[in-house]
Amino acid sequence: MRIILTICFVVLSVVSTFAGTNDNVILFNGTKPWRTVVMVSYDRDDVVLHWSDNTTMNNGMARLMLELASTEGINEARIHCVNGIYNDVVRLNGLIPNSSLTIYDFCGVKRMETYVSDSSMKLDLSQLNTGVYLLKNKNIVVRFAKQ
Repeated sequence: MRIILTICFVVLSVVSTFAGTNDNVILFNGTKPWRTVVMVSYDRDDVVLHWSDNTTMNNGMARLMLELASTEGINEARIHCVNGIYNDVVRLNGLIPNSSLTIYDFCGVKRMETYVSDSSMKLDLSQLNTGVYLLKNKNIVVRFAKQ
């Protein structure tokens, strides 16, 4: 038990130093994310995301967002949420060039993947149903809603 608590403390310390501190954000139609994860903690086996608007999230989506964002290294992970509902085409800025951009649904199923050649691009979302999705570009994960 002592080892588990020590590991959780170390992870919490590392995560709290990186979450939300980077200027790398992805803009949706020129709009910045309205909230960013500023700290990650654990409640037993649940991941708890602490957002910049003083709210928390501790459901399966929180765990999925953290898993996706930390695949490039937990020290580099960035998790954001954009406000609004987006239609079939969205203009993205702030992407990491020469990387992949992947869209996941609420259950973590990959729904789209494309190559990012420049920091800006238009993305056709028309093949997606209405719902909440996660956009992943390297270590950045953005939660958004599609109409």
